[in-house]
Amino acid sequence: MNLLRRHWPWLLGIVIVLAIPFLFYDWTKGRHSGFVLTLMSEIGLMAIFALSFNMLMGQAGLLSFGHAILFGLGSYCAAHALNGVKAESFWLPTELIPLVGGLGGLAFGFAIGWVATQQRSTAFAMITMGLGELVGAAALMFMTFFGGEGGITTDRVIDTSLFGISYATPWQVYCLVLAWTVIAMVLMRLQTETPLGRMANATRDNFERTQFVGYDPRMIRLYQFALSGFFAGIAGGLYALVYEIVTFDTVSATKSANALLAAYIGGAGGFFGPVLGTIVVVLLQSGVSLLSNAWLLYVGVLFIVMVMYAPGGLIGLVAQHTPILRLGRLSALVLPYARLLPAAAILMLGFVLLVELASFTTIGAAQGKRFAIAGSDARPNTLDHRHRRAGGRPALAAPRISPLPPHLGRADRGRQGAGKDAVSEAIKLTGVRKSFGRTDIIHGVDLAIPHGERHAIIGPNGAGKTTLFNLISGRYRISAGEIAVNGRSIAGLAPHEINRLGLSRSFQITSIFPRMTVFENLRCGLLWSRGYRYSFWHLLGRQRALNEAAEQLLEQLNLAGRRNLLAGLLSYAEQRALEIGITIAGGAEIILLDEPTAGMSHSETEYAVELIRKVSEGKTLLMVEHDMGVVFGLADRVTVLVYGEVIASDTPARIRANPAVQEAYLGTEAA
Repeated sequence: MNLLRRHWPWLLGIVIVLAIPFLFYDWTKGRHSGFVLTLMSEIGLMAIFALSFNMLMGQAGLLSFGHAILFGLGSYCAAHALNGVKAESFWLPTELIPLVGGLGGLAFGFAIGWVATQQRSTAFAMITMGLGELVGAAALMFMTFFGGEGGITTDRVIDTSLFGISYATPWQVYCLVLAWTVIAMVLMRLQTETPLGRMANATRDNFERTQFVGYDPRMIRLYQFALSGFFAGIAGGLYALVYEIVTFDTVSATKSANALLAAYIGGAGGFFGPVLGTIVVVLLQSGVSLLSNAWLLYVGVLFIVMVMYAPGGLIGLVAQHTPILRLGRLSALVLPYARLLPAAAILMLGFVLLVELASFTTIGAAQGKRFAIAGSDARPNTLDHRHRRAGGRPALAAPRISPLPPHLGRADRGRQGAGKDAVSEAIKLTGVRKSFGRTDIIHGVDLAIPHGERHAIIGPNGAGKTTLFNLISGRYRISAGEIAVNGRSIAGLAPHEINRLGLSRSFQITSIFPRMTVFENLRCGLLWSRGYRYSFWHLLGRQRALNEAAEQLLEQLNLAGRRNLLAGLLSYAEQRALEIGITIAGGAEIILLDEPTAGMSHSETEYAVELIRKVSEGKTLLMVEHDMGVVFGLADRVTVLVYGEVIASDTPARIRANPAVQEAYLGTEAA
């Protein structure tokens, strides 16, 4: 009963899509409408394709212009499997043919992703565009696999069904498509609740912060890309079953654009957004294209309008009204919307009439169509009309052109360095230098910080404090010298590898995952240290120990009341506290805090100091701070950095009394 209560929207959706074909059932002849069933099958397989695309764009922040290559290659694999079964080369149930497409998409996705995910953002998009063109060209060259322009034809009636179904009728094929659509949607929905799915969200929000909780953002992108290829391949396998032919069109940029349109129009921010977008796009392609030659223009205008005025898509519009509905105030919007509706309808009607008239005077005229207004013929060919009035011979009619068919922290940190019992220093810098071009920023810094010490680095603006932090954490490469963390040199190590040695850090500018909840932020900080790695089979909601640890962190940070709030909506002080929580969540033995109290009020600073004192107990703390009250209240030792050089390193009392420090930084009144 609880299962039914929790998943009734899914069950209702299945009932609806099963019932829709019967609205067009021909009861006199006792058969379904083939057009409607094919249209519904197209919506089903394209919904899987759009959702797989959104695994990249919506979840991981990766815009792919070549996602169709995974769809098409999976489709080709399924077509060859069908032909192999038909030729009795091997046996495979018809119901599992889409799985062949999925495995093909997974394999190609991993291979292609290995190249594409080397980069992110714009570079990633350009690489996928180039790969898409490459595969599209290859489809016309390698006849054995792609079949050239004619493609690969197949026959889905192979009599190997597990249920004795021939799949000779559109209804049988539609039921198979629906079954796979539900399976794929459920699996993709569950994937969003796994460590890989959540870390893909984290990488989308803040790829740099992801590195400092132990994850390699590039590997997250790769695994997410490969999994999206698996589901795109399933959609491609269904395409081979529905249409029984696979051509180079399946790997074309046009097919990729369909997924992009569906995701943007429906809304990439919600799981069901691409499904809504798919329904709109497929209906425009297969329905409106039968009524108007200008259907592509309507798609383009709709896309532009959604991006400009409803960037959250259709699902975003629904989400905006959901809180109003819960408050019972939705009725207050009825009158304003009713006033807006007539004007919007007139505007839309006028736009459609203008487009259709323009379309008729160009494409329609070329097709020999005639247009009548009030019984009089309107002749779109102006030159021909003038020639007739002058009594001359009519101009030659334009040739008829047929339109183209639309087609986890400490349980398992996996430390690579020596433990704190094996070496005396948690951090050791020897002759460290850093230059940007010809400008020297750090000049031969030597510094040793023993385990368990709270150490502060102070100095005037521009002294190189944050640069030194970036060198220790791997954000910058050193120009000369050596840095060791827990006895191991970090030369050549990436930030996530240094984090796995037991070092974590915060940033001068607050660095969190703003589009995830406070709870999810802290849980992301726990995942790697708890051994979940890149898992896409663990459902986070069922990991009791992990969730309890995140809840304890919430209490420790006094953020329990903000548990389900998006982190980007927290106050500044709360965001700084959350970042400290993310930093300590993985159980790191060495904590680096870069100006943790900057910009805080007096009361907020007091709260932050107590928090830092509590969370750093028994750990090594290295912090950069300008508030001397915080420094002298927390630090066991203080290092003064001026113009990239250490001028003093001693206890707070001796630093306060040091004449050189007073002159360079503290001021004579500190004496």
